[in-house]
Amino acid sequence: MSYNERPSYGGGGGYNRRGRGGNRHDYERRGGHGHRDDFSYAETLEQRIKSIVVKFSDEQPLDPGFTPPFERVANQLFDNANQVSAIAEGFRIAVSQLPFKAPYYAALLARLYAPRPKPETAEQNGDAPPEDPPRLGRLVLEDYWKGFQTWLDKLSWPELRLSIHFFAHAAKLNLISASSLLALLQSFAAVLEEPGVSYARGSNAAFCVGEGIIRAWSILHEEHLAAIETMITSIANFSDTAATEKYLVQPMIVLHVRNAAPASSNEILESLVSALRDLTTNGVPSYNPIRELLDSKVEDVQPFELPSFLVPPDVLDMDSLSDGAETVVGDKKDDLPAYLIRLFDNTMTPDPTTSTGYTIRTLISHVTNIFEVNRKEAARLLLELPKWLERGTFKSTKPDAAKVEESEQAGPQWLLENTLIETILSMAFYLPSSPHKLIYYISLISELCKLSPTTVGPAVGKSIRKLYTSLGDGLDVEVARRFTEWFATHMSNFGYAWVWKEWIPDIALPAAHPRRAFIRRAIELEIRMSYYDRIVKSLPEQFQAPEAEALPTEAPAITFEYEDPTNPHHDVAQTILGLLRDRTKAEQVITETETLRNQLQESGDARADSVVRAITLQALLNVGSRSFSHLLNAIERYLPVLRSLVASGGEARAEVLKAVGAFWARSGQMVAIVVDKLMQYQIVEPADVVSFAFASSETSHATQWELVRAALDKANGRTRIASRRLAAIRKEEEDARAKKMVAAMDVDASESAAPATDEPTADSEAVISAKKACEVLARDQRTALAKTLECFIQRLTDPAAPRAVLEPSSWDARESWGAPEWHTWQAWCWYRHFCRAYAPYLRAYAQSLSIVSFAALPPPESDAVSALLRRTWSIAVEGGEP
Repeated sequence: MSYNERPSYGGGGGYNRRGRGGNRHDYERRGGHGHRDDFSYAETLEQRIKSIVVKFSDEQPLDPGFTPPFERVANQLFDNANQVSAIAEGFRIAVSQLPFKAPYYAALLARLYAPRPKPETAEQNGDAPPEDPPRLGRLVLEDYWKGFQTWLDKLSWPELRLSIHFFAHAAKLNLISASSLLALLQSFAAVLEEPGVSYARGSNAAFCVGEGIIRAWSILHEEHLAAIETMITSIANFSDTAATEKYLVQPMIVLHVRNAAPASSNEILESLVSALRDLTTNGVPSYNPIRELLDSKVEDVQPFELPSFLVPPDVLDMDSLSDGAETVVGDKKDDLPAYLIRLFDNTMTPDPTTSTGYTIRTLISHVTNIFEVNRKEAARLLLELPKWLERGTFKSTKPDAAKVEESEQAGPQWLLENTLIETILSMAFYLPSSPHKLIYYISLISELCKLSPTTVGPAVGKSIRKLYTSLGDGLDVEVARRFTEWFATHMSNFGYAWVWKEWIPDIALPAAHPRRAFIRRAIELEIRMSYYDRIVKSLPEQFQAPEAEALPTEAPAITFEYEDPTNPHHDVAQTILGLLRDRTKAEQVITETETLRNQLQESGDARADSVVRAITLQALLNVGSRSFSHLLNAIERYLPVLRSLVASGGEARAEVLKAVGAFWARSGQMVAIVVDKLMQYQIVEPADVVSFAFASSETSHATQWELVRAALDKANGRTRIASRRLAAIRKEEEDARAKKMVAAMDVDASESAAPATDEPTADSEAVISAKKACEVLARDQRTALAKTLECFIQRLTDPAAPRAVLEPSSWDARESWGAPEWHTWQAWCWYRHFCRAYAPYLRAYAQSLSIVSFAALPPPESDAVSALLRRTWSIAVEGGEP
């Protein structure tokens, strides 16, 4: 979660668009959990009150016998009973940012329902004690609901989910009526019955309902079991509507099975349904990890009745409705199901299909999402999670654990570190994309290792080995790519220390095997983050042998083919290189290249244009090869030269890309960087880059997908920016027209005045220009998407591509596969990822793309390749089976 602004620290707290940003900074600046800014500032009364609530029980040690300071904190809040809004805001901040303390805040709220104890000194002096505000807790709860309504209006789903947890614990204490809590859950369940409800909206509503039922089961099931079962059925039915889409996002792929039961993974919404049905069948489990601080309900209080409401509809993205923006603006990251990857058995980590296991895993997920802005704090809170749960939830790692009485050791005794790593990696490996950038999860795991290396380190090692073992057994190529990046980056944070000798036997596997590909890619990434000689020294001799093909034979460097004096164009290349090094004006360089072209043509060289392009571009790259800044300066200075090289069209742009690949043949990273800059300055188009990537024989290699992804993201990003610019211009002009009309309005006009007419207003030059830009960029976007689809279809329907990879018998005998089979299998997986990752953009052109691309394919009834191509496209883009 990103926090885009730093609001003022007033009593209102200030919520930004994404919900928690202002409160997060407010909490941290007050010194939450021991962290303070270096500068001093005057803390206002409202800030102090909110801090008192948020930091309630923070001093709690890892001891279940610890009693939170209810009286002290309650008295502090009673002393400021006139600051109800600040107290309620403190509860909202606390509940939405510290989900593991929800029962604590409910218990604190219960204490605010009780009358304040009379001070003994007042009785001794005979003075009348000051009157306490009646039921401060109820006033706080009423104000809290106002904030909940604000979250509801904005559809801030994370805050709504966590507030429902809080309401459930408050209802257990009789602070909220069970019937109104049930009605609240039913309001969210009604979303599941909406016609055409999106998966993102429906799943968020389902999580609100299901998690509320789990938390409040003890007070709801006796009198409202029928209503609960109805809601569970609604969640299950909604989950079943996405059964087809689940095929696309399973982390383990079996191409020949239409609806395979995913191995070693659990779909999250299905897990919730299983947990709820487990409750209805078997009742409350014998062990509840959530620590309830109060054993009995609060007596003599009138429970708060949660007001009824309707969940508002989703807000349409107006940008996507503007002219020229037929493409979807913005990614739909949560519009597909998500899977939890299981790396350990249920004795080591919680089973997500049980109520206790689901609760623990969602708790970890909430903390991970909330503290995305502060990975160090996230790591510390995750490692301290056991102190907020019942003893026995996680196995103690302290030396004196053996001294604890057996009665205190009751519980599942899961391994905390294994659970954390498994849950964090599951979130990092969500398909088609993770909730946050991959580097956040990588950094979070590194912080966990730094805080507790002796316990987290083994869990990380086991996870790496488990994931590595799944390579070649169907692990999705995008998951494998992220796994490789995590592995390499994690190794860079810990001295590149890994037991590579464990994988020496895998050197005997075919070179295209996913494990061999992982080893090559991981070493390549490590070299990027360090330097060649150091990484070579960290590897066993078996990996350094040329026949192992585990690492490049040479360090990454340039390949300037015209540097060789024996090259027939050496002298000419040196002339061009000298001009560029001397920072000669672009016009003079262009004149020199034209002279060179004429000389070559006169000498009878039929490839004169291609030679000039190669010489000029490689010379330019040579000048920029010293650093990124040198590269950018060279490109910007000689943009006219580059434009002159590609003036003839698509073939010229293809030759430019080919020259880049040749010059940086020993560094895939630099190829990607240079290509990105050429696209940025529109020297080459995204569709050109797609063609260049597929031209390689290693189509399924991660480097090729890196280029394809960069090209598509560039095309989509340009369209998105242009569309938003058009929408902003139109809004600005509409506002100006409205102000002008108000200013010109004659309030004293007679009744006989001519009525105003709603004549259409002609578009301004700015709007017309912006619309043309949108149309051009949308056309480029469609071309890039169409080219990618075309290249995938050509690759997968190539007669040289083994069709046996789609047959069950061949998959079962995949140990005998060679490079053709593995490359084809990976190409199928990348096609699958292309369809699911770019489905929001492909849908805008679905009809035309499908007609053009699939028209020449054989009937799917008689051709397995055609059938799978169409099915994958149909599920991802058209929303169902073909």
